[in-house]
Amino acid sequence: MQMIGRGTRLSQGVFGTEDKKEFYIFDWCCNFDYFEKNPNGKEVGSTQSLTERLFRLRTDIAFHLQHQQYQEDEFAKKMHDDMKALMKEQVARLSDSHISVRSKWQQVAHFKEDASWVYISELDTLTLKNDIAPLLTKDTLDENAKKFDMLVLAVQLSLLDDEAKVGKAVQNIQKVAEKLQKKATLPQVQAKMATIQEVLTPMYWENLSLPWLEKVREDLRDLTKFLAGEPN
Repeated sequence: MQMIGRGTRLSQGVFGTEDKKEFYIFDWCCNFDYFEKNPNGKEVGSTQSLTERLFRLRTDIAFHLQHQQYQEDEFAKKMHDDMKALMKEQVARLSDSHISVRSKWQQVAHFKEDASWVYISELDTLTLKNDIAPLLTKDTLDENAKKFDMLVLAVQLSLLDDEAKVGKAVQNIQKVAEKLQKKATLPQVQAKMATIQEVLTPMYWENLSLPWLEKVREDLRDLTKFLAGEPN
């Protein structure tokens, strides 16, 4: 529209003594017709990155771990503190030089303050998930490990929130263990074989706990690099 607008300028005396009387539009790709019918362009659904999805999961877990019953449990409290520290560090790395960050600077500045993390309310969780998470720096490093983190975090959240849906997370964790079991000749895999066998034992899933799930996550996440390129 701006280009066509320029074409309509009168440009008096542009041809010596003659004014411009007409102009031509060469629109080989039919952009003008398309945007006349679709002023907002093509609507593209936003895709959440692994970094964003992990941040959202950790936000929900940290929120539930603020309850007294978890704050009185040494492991759960440490998990809560570590999770908030990691999230706070991610927010601290956001730069106000980026236009997307500047557009949400009030929210970002709030969560750059240590005091904002002492207690996060339900409203805070919405702000963190909807406004802050999409701003986080996205990278493609350790994608398999991040995917495994997501599976375990989803199960951990289900222990804290009855409304959280696990989906196929448990099955997918077991599939990872089954694939790793076939790579027992690798020293790194053999070193964590006890955990792999636990994941494949129904009894451990019948007696789920945050400490065991966290051990599974820490022991197996780095081994998922040996599964790169294999079908899911």
